[in-house]
Amino acid sequence: MNTQNYTLLLADPQQITKQTLSDLVEVIDAYPYFQSARALWLKGLKNQESFRYNDALKLTAAHTTNRDILFEFITSDSFEQDQISLQILSNDQAIGQYDIEIGEDLSQTIDTEQKQEHKQALENAEAVLNPNLFEKKIADVEKMIAVSQEFSNKEDRLDADQKQAASRELGIDTPLAFSKKDRHSFSQWLQLTAATPIVREETQQPQ
Repeated sequence: MNTQNYTLLLADPQQITKQTLSDLVEVIDAYPYFQSARALWLKGLKNQESFRYNDALKLTAAHTTNRDILFEFITSDSFEQDQISLQILSNDQAIGQYDIEIGEDLSQTIDTEQKQEHKQALENAEAVLNPNLFEKKIADVEKMIAVSQEFSNKEDRLDADQKQAASRELGIDTPLAFSKKDRHSFSQWLQLTAATPIVREETQQPQ
């Protein structure tokens, strides 16, 4: 993957394909802390509904320095970066529609255009990666984890309360209660619990 293709992906992440995902993996392997590459890789997995997305999300969260943007990515239906990127790309296309007067020195004009295009591409890449372009959220990923843990603790406490309620309802470890209608059952219960003496027969030993 060359710089031009990478810049185009930054400007329009929706263009990420399976092939570009493989290329991004190679970039990440070579530069593990290249945050924009991990963000593009995560975006591509999400677009393709890959089963690897959840694990990739954990890795990206571990390597990012601004989890507000990652939180925006997780919670928003449409990532704001896409809208900004499309706006930047449309501006580039509008600029390209202007007619350029070619002077006598054609090589100098072409060289100037190439420098401008290269400069514009770098500005676009920096604009896409600029955290100030994104709407920050109050909550972050740590808060989501804390809420999930709190919910899990509540479920554990609820299970314990339910067990205690069931124990009280079933009367476990409590005296059996009999009504007047349960006389026969009560009698049977008494027979089972009554201790009967052991009768030993006396045997006479022969003299």
